[in-house]
Amino acid sequence: MTAKLVLKALCKYIAGLVVAGALIFIPAGSLAFFNGWLFMGLLFVPMLIAGVVLMFKNPELLEKRLNAKEKQNDQGIVIKLSGLMFLAGFIVSGLGFRSASFVGNNCCVCSFYLSLRYVRRGFKRKYILKPHN
Repeated sequence: MTAKLVLKALCKYIAGLVVAGALIFIPAGSLAFFNGWLFMGLLFVPMLIAGVVLMFKNPELLEKRLNAKEKQNDQGIVIKLSGLMFLAGFIVSGLGFRSASFVGNNCCVCSFYLSLRYVRRGFKRKYILKPHN
């Protein structure tokens, strides 16, 4: 584990936090958007935990993940399109809060499901914690 890797991971984490927060709360027009805060917590707390675990258990994999660039052109297009949908999801949720047309009755159910998926995926991929040879 090097100071350079820690700094790089921390900068990317904070930049992601700021960008996601801006994409959610600027269209919402308010920081009182509870579902936005809930989503930010569900997205960034497990991300922080995974980053810290990788930092200590497998720093080579963390560095590889931080430098991830898709080399296949087909996959690059898929990633760009999914990124566009990801951005639209943030913006639409904020706009829905602003216009009060978004009904969040299923918010708790969806949040619980998302948390379970994180946990299931973590257990399914225990090999992440082992050093690769």
